[in-house]
Amino acid sequence: MKDEYTKDFERRFPNPEEVIRHIDYLKSLDLTKISDSELDKSINDRFKFIPITSLMIPAGSEIFRARVNPPKTNAFNKLQDIYAPPSEFITKYGRLNKPGERIFYGAVNFKLAAFEVVQELRKSFNPSREHAFLVIGIWKTKVDLHVASIHNDQNIHDIRTDIKGRYESDQKMFKEGVLEESVLSANDMMLQFFSEEFTKSEIRSEFDYRITNFYMSTLKKMNSRLPPFAEERFDGVNYPSVAMKYKGDNIALFIDSADSKLEFVNALQVICANPDFENGDFTAGILHEMESFQNGEINWSKELYR
Repeated sequence: MKDEYTKDFERRFPNPEEVIRHIDYLKSLDLTKISDSELDKSINDRFKFIPITSLMIPAGSEIFRARVNPPKTNAFNKLQDIYAPPSEFITKYGRLNKPGERIFYGAVNFKLAAFEVVQELRKSFNPSREHAFLVIGIWKTKVDLHVASIHNDQNIHDIRTDIKGRYESDQKMFKEGVLEESVLSANDMMLQFFSEEFTKSEIRSEFDYRITNFYMSTLKKMNSRLPPFAEERFDGVNYPSVAMKYKGDNIALFIDSADSKLEFVNALQVICANPDFENGDFTAGILHEMESFQNGEINWSKELYR
């Protein structure tokens, strides 16, 4: 016998046929001509409930963030230069930020962080012969991070067995519950819709990020209803890297989580050369490593990295 809470939860879900119609409608929207509030209302009115799957990033994990060093200038020597920029410099929609909204974007490894920031080299006459100088900061998580996990895009399951494993584990857990099959099907389709928005490779303009922005805003609204230190609060989103052909994960954290839960531990000066954008690969070389860090200042070793 289902309790009243379970019945109420199920009533909030549209049936699978409705979900298909809703997704088709949302895909038809011109995202350049709709406000954030109108888009939020359009999605919430149709889906009623936004399903989210979770992942814990353990304390002690490293997160890498890269920034291209401007040509003919010294390497960045202040932490603020490689951290999330001030809000006044954020003028466009990013995958998970609105204009003026600070989000800490990072990656799970050095190479992925570097490749994410050299995508402008695609526009070069001969990209494979190009190179760029980067500074890569390395942070460690001081505590476990609770993030939403994007893993329902079945198109990348053959590439990432770990993502497929997370998806299958969730499916098994859901099916062992007491929810109706139609609810499980609707839940899966909605999660797949959002996952495909996160992993789509054809980005025509900043406005193509509006759906993933909605997802991040939903997490923020959920957090606002919980006490500051509740375990259910989300720190951000973990999602496959499109630039690296889904071979690794990016992490986007709310700025308050990044400020309080990350510890800066190292920085590297790096040269990135011969990018292969088709296969998500390039040649990387470390030039210098941080020698010391004090009062927000990075002091670089004068010796070449060995």
